[in-house]
Amino acid sequence: MIGMYAFAYPNMIVEHYTAERGLPNNIVNCTLKGQDGFIWFGTWYGLCSFDGSKFRSYDNHDGFYSTDIPPRKIQRIVEDKNGFLWIKTIDRKLYLFDKRHESFHAVYDDVKEYSENIQIIKIQTTEDGDVLLLTKDKSLLRAYTDKEGKITMKQLHDSRPNVNVYDMRLKHNIFCETAEFINWIGMDYQILSLRKGEALKDKPADFIQKKVSANPDQFTCASYNSKFLWLGDKKGHIYSIDPQNGVVNRYEIPEIKQPISNLLVTESGLMYITTNEGAYEYNIGYKQLTKLPFTIPEKDNGVIFYDKYDKVWFQEGNQALTYYDPLNRSHHRFTFPNQNAIGNFEMQDAGEQGMFFMTPGGKFFYSIGRNWK
Repeated sequence: MIGMYAFAYPNMIVEHYTAERGLPNNIVNCTLKGQDGFIWFGTWYGLCSFDGSKFRSYDNHDGFYSTDIPPRKIQRIVEDKNGFLWIKTIDRKLYLFDKRHESFHAVYDDVKEYSENIQIIKIQTTEDGDVLLLTKDKSLLRAYTDKEGKITMKQLHDSRPNVNVYDMRLKHNIFCETAEFINWIGMDYQILSLRKGEALKDKPADFIQKKVSANPDQFTCASYNSKFLWLGDKKGHIYSIDPQNGVVNRYEIPEIKQPISNLLVTESGLMYITTNEGAYEYNIGYKQLTKLPFTIPEKDNGVIFYDKYDKVWFQEGNQALTYYDPLNRSHHRFTFPNQNAIGNFEMQDAGEQGMFFMTPGGKFFYSIGRNWK
């Protein structure tokens, strides 16, 4: 696959697949391991599946460029709870693929009913198997299928009043709420949507926003850790929101007065925070703050995530990753190859096999412990 390579340790078998071995095209923009165990590839010429021994193409290799189905130039694939594939192309079109009938459906008309702008710039699954759609004008939609593939869609937020008309960029991050969901739309294109619990069924649609009682454009970042939505603001405050019952807590850490650039809260109650003055670990139970021995430049602040072994990773834009081990308080910085960005940073936690990363420059690496391959 062009633009991707891996160096492996002795016990790992690495296979290299190209168009000569069955791929529709050597340019592979995305992959997905489906519920059926197949690996699905989004290529320049279209969709392809791999069952472990052979490829099957659903492409438009020899078709006319004006033909929309089957789609070409696939950029992103996600799978919903009923096994249907949602496919986004580089030209911001959206399709649904029915694996059982091997058929595509263009989702233009479905989007038109709920959004003035039908160009889709991001797709993402939710924890309950629905699909989030972010439009070019930064409006947020939530969609799902039934077992027959019928699409149901609803608008979570109309962002048109919140964008600059000349470049369609958000003026500020958006924390919003409907009767069913609490949502986040970030200036960095991060999107979240959490279903409210039964305890909030009869509450007003803005019940949580009123409890937070903060100016919505003050929020700087958001994170979700399977229990709570966490928000950081420009004054250094941090909020936890329980989507099940609407309980809101605000944390004020005396040493932090700067805007929160990014944050992550682990299941064990450790909070990792970045600001323009450094990176921090905060023990919520003991109310103990520790400044970490490295800094993430503010302009390069990216996501913070942790792996299956509770090691914490800080993304430094398109430049590097910093690995931090809370147990022995060690850290190491891994730099990316110096290349033009052609995609997004992607990562997958493979447990004992290590962390796998796709850099913005299109290079594929894995790391085991502190070993960068």
